[in-house]
Amino acid sequence: MLVQLSDFLLLLEISDLLNILLIIITIITVRYASKTLFLEYSSQIYISKYRMKSKSKDELIHTWEVDIENKGRGHVVKAFILLSVKPKNNHLKKEYHLSKPIVDIDPGEKDVIELELKESHFDGFNPLTDEAKIEVYYQDALNKIYIVSPEASETNNHLVKFEKLPRKIPFMSPSYFLYKHKFRQAIKQENTYINRKQ
Repeated sequence: MLVQLSDFLLLLEISDLLNILLIIITIITVRYASKTLFLEYSSQIYISKYRMKSKSKDELIHTWEVDIENKGRGHVVKAFILLSVKPKNNHLKKEYHLSKPIVDIDPGEKDVIELELKESHFDGFNPLTDEAKIEVYYQDALNKIYIVSPEASETNNHLVKFEKLPRKIPFMSPSYFLYKHKFRQAIKQENTYINRKQ
């Protein structure tokens, strides 16, 4: 009777070990498959140039242009410029401006995202003297959102330091809620391409 019980416990231990081993193999397989899927369908936006220009016709017009190239193997579904402006004298007040999106950027394709704003589009802000920050947000074919903050090419910083590469915005992370807040604020402030205040 004692021998049968010890045989049964040994069999149970072997079965438990096999189950644990199978769970580990399954986790490794799932991770490998997800990385393969990511490599196959993810896009990687590379910013080759960023410019800010101002010209005057009837009214002063500011233009931000970002030259991008999709270096990844997947498609970029949509990409925006988001401009954040805050005055030096009041850091609590902030304005957000969204560009017209560019859509469907194939692997290897180059494009330019442009945000053009008149002086009247700013609510008491001056983008030349106040603190202005440009961010490029894009969505890939796997429905992941990425962000990259370019630096103006006139500064020649690209000659002395590495480029900023896109970062994925993890779902439900603090950076995800911050991105959602900025887009909602741009819509609420009527600072989008389709609903820009005159």
